[in-house]
Amino acid sequence: MSALATTHQTGWGPSPLPAACCCLQETTEGMGPEMTDLFVRYKELKKYLKAMKKQKQPAAGQQAAMQHDEDASHSGNQGLAPEDALSAEETAFVNMLNEDLLRFNRFFIDKEEDSVIKLQTLSDRINAASSMEQLQALRAELVDCHGEMVLLLHWSLLNYAAVVKILKKHDKRSGLLLRAPYLA
Repeated sequence: MSALATTHQTGWGPSPLPAACCCLQETTEGMGPEMTDLFVRYKELKKYLKAMKKQKQPAAGQQAAMQHDEDASHSGNQGLAPEDALSAEETAFVNMLNEDLLRFNRFFIDKEEDSVIKLQTLSDRINAASSMEQLQALRAELVDCHGEMVLLLHWSLLNYAAVVKILKKHDKRSGLLLRAPYLA
């Protein structure tokens, strides 16, 4: 069973996601390293933002780099800007954010593949079931599978909101607009 589903065995048990997002820190503090690695490193990214110099408007070179980035993001090239256009703090911020996004993407793809296989297996077992007891047991497994998928959806939405929030703070602080290339 997945690490994400271990706290939500039946679909009716306690969810690892709190009712209020303000309790996220309390929730993640009790998790092991395998679970905390599944969330954006928001605190560390925020520290990089605080180390950046505050800038109201993007510099002329950054505007040209942003136009290049928008063109590159639409052509499938994910390079945000030439490395010499970014400060050391911005480069560290972008690198950490890219690492988090790659980690999230790998995790989500793995879970998606596991879910497809599990659903196909359940479907085959349902078609082969001959008694009502077997169907009831398979129904419980299907409910568990649904609960795991709902948790995966909540996890992805929570991380998406964190990425949007940190990019908004970055854009406000640095003047370099990263939201459009990342969220396009």
